[in-house]
Amino acid sequence: EKFINGINLVFNKYNEHKEIKNFFLNFSVLDDRHQESQTEQNIASIFKKTNILFAPFGKNALSAIPNTAINNSLILFPITGTAEFRSPNFPGIIFFRASLKKEIAALVDHAIHESNAEKISVFYEESSWGKEGLEYVKNQIKNYNRSTKNSKIQLVSTGAYKRNTVN
Repeated sequence: EKFINGINLVFNKYNEHKEIKNFFLNFSVLDDRHQESQTEQNIASIFKKTNILFAPFGKNALSAIPNTAINNSLILFPITGTAEFRSPNFPGIIFFRASLKKEIAALVDHAIHESNAEKISVFYEESSWGKEGLEYVKNQIKNYNRSTKNSKIQLVSTGAYKRNTVN
């Protein structure tokens, strides 16, 4: 909600002062409730009005956009860390957030070097995003152990929660 309020403040300021001549900035928030069909409907309704998307949330939003539309659009700051869309094949996507792989590398590095962790547990979302993150953790630990003699770093447990729940 703070994100939405912040964007609206900026857009309203630009519109009020007519800082972008001949254009009116409109920020719409559409909830897909993690339902693929609703995501596709939301994307289609946006592309009827504009070819600019600002901060689409998650891999499912980007996956719902046809590749031809992605390549003819400007997609700013998607809120996803997955690697699938970080490619020269999608020059119209501009990321603000680091990749999930880099985030995981930083977290594992911090656990090992700053917290002196030797045993690591991972609690993740039961989704393609969460499973991708878990694989990155496993690979990061494996790579660390390969590069360091006498390393004792191990992934000792994992636990997952169902997407869209707090259970």
